[in-house]
Amino acid sequence: MDEYDLIDVTDREETHSNTRNGETSELLIDFFITKASMADRLETSTDLATTSDHAVVYAQLRWDEGEGVKVSRKITGWDIHGLKSKEEEENYKKAQKDWKDKSSKRPVLDEKSSGDELQREAEWIQQNFVNHLNRYCKKVKVCARSKRWWTAEIAENRKILGSIKRSRKRGEASQQQVNKQRSNLRRMIRQLKTEMWRKFLTSATRDQVWQALRYTKPGGQQTTKALRSRSGEVAESWEEKAELIKEEAFPKPLKGVERKAQEKGGEMWKKITDEDIREALFNQSIQKAPGPDRLGFKVIRLLWDWDSQRIINIVKVSFRLGIHPRVWKEAKGVVIPKPNKPDYRVAKAYRVITLLKCLGKVVEKVAANAIAEECERRRLLHDGQFGCRKRRSAIDAVGRLMKKVEEVWGRGNTVAVLLMDVKGAFPHVAKGNLIKRMEEMEFEADLVRWVESFMEERKVIMSMDGKEGDSMEVEMGVPQGSPVSPVLFVIYLSGLFGQVEEKEKECGSEGISFVDDVAWVHQQKIFPSGRNGSVRVDMLRQSRQRHPGGRLLRARRQFNALRSISPSDRCFTVSSRSVGLLF
Repeated sequence: MDEYDLIDVTDREETHSNTRNGETSELLIDFFITKASMADRLETSTDLATTSDHAVVYAQLRWDEGEGVKVSRKITGWDIHGLKSKEEEENYKKAQKDWKDKSSKRPVLDEKSSGDELQREAEWIQQNFVNHLNRYCKKVKVCARSKRWWTAEIAENRKILGSIKRSRKRGEASQQQVNKQRSNLRRMIRQLKTEMWRKFLTSATRDQVWQALRYTKPGGQQTTKALRSRSGEVAESWEEKAELIKEEAFPKPLKGVERKAQEKGGEMWKKITDEDIREALFNQSIQKAPGPDRLGFKVIRLLWDWDSQRIINIVKVSFRLGIHPRVWKEAKGVVIPKPNKPDYRVAKAYRVITLLKCLGKVVEKVAANAIAEECERRRLLHDGQFGCRKRRSAIDAVGRLMKKVEEVWGRGNTVAVLLMDVKGAFPHVAKGNLIKRMEEMEFEADLVRWVESFMEERKVIMSMDGKEGDSMEVEMGVPQGSPVSPVLFVIYLSGLFGQVEEKEKECGSEGISFVDDVAWVHQQKIFPSGRNGSVRVDMLRQSRQRHPGGRLLRARRQFNALRSISPSDRCFTVSSRSVGLLF
């Protein structure tokens, strides 16, 4: 301590405080150590009440006005519910009136608006609505201590506990009184936790049941381990780890088709109604995390209540011009570990969840609905493609596979099923190949131009271990988390199935997929056997061919062969490194 000029500010003569209060003694066993030169700026206290017999050592650093740089308090959003409450009714009306006055001075976009005007409008909405909320709405900061079960009653009892603790220090209360109030607080917290959990379970929807199951499992690691690159180098600093994960999650562009969308034409934007835009907004959950601008769907719905025509016009002009504004292309990439991975020292054991700006997601949802509707109306997708399509779930995909196997068994034939997935599905979508595929499917030119703009000039702010980095460019792929990404990927993959089935038509091969997981069903009377009865399947060679999107399909696990299926066994066996299904 003396060597490095350090002192414990809790043990100074003028601020001495015991940090553990037992029934028979008081001890100073918790410390707050700082440089002696900073000690005079620190104000310490141990008066904060907790349910532990150890005191919280609270320290505040005084910083004189004008010294250094002022750091603004980071917020995660605004209390929109509080703004709409009866207590804030007058403030709400004033906020609404002031916004309408400000908005009336700025014309909305129309059919003659240019691309530059669209870009400026998107920036104006974001900047001015954030400033407006900062002025009229209470800011919300979610931290590690934020609990759903916390109530005003707990806060009041916590204050009472703190008051009794202070009284005990003055000799006006006993340790038994402190213990009794602490027990009451603990009991209240347990009851409210139990009540919140029961209420959640009884009102849970179908999707929330699985969410409840995840809550019962232990949480993942909080800090990312040192990572090892493919060359064997170890990344220890935050910047080095973020760069490795970025390279894995956002790869460099591959050599593919160089294709540009048509610069003019298309009338898809004329088919978009005001109700389509409203549904795209209100059908998305207000629980979804917002992007870097912190404007969540609850905030965008408030903007709709005050200024719906501005939102409607910016969406329609975006599709008419085929432009996705730049301000909506910057996202926040939250790094989380993938579950049940054997080694968390490699970058591929982590997933990057992209948090996009919600006003941009309204436009993306409109695009997703329009594309999906067109695909189903004109039957543009392969019949074996499931997922990202209405009324085509994973259960339907499994049912189709079982039906196919039963039909083959009924004819006395044998079946082999090769299970594969598309490596790095969404991040590996090549823009040129997707544009080419959409033009082959004869989508409207303005919609194709919008997709091209949506995929260009994207940026991500990596967030890992509680720290955010600088904005980095994303040169390829469609963002996970966007409403339009799944249907774009399905279109991107759709050309694969017809090519493989054409080459294997003499064996009645059929492709079945659920998003990026693909099953190839191959039937034949007798499979040629090799060493140890292994089956040689021509599709093993086909699996390494490039599909029209330009990405290589690889088996999920390395394997040598599939073995034959016997109708009498109602199953097929696979080698230890193979992938198969049992019926």
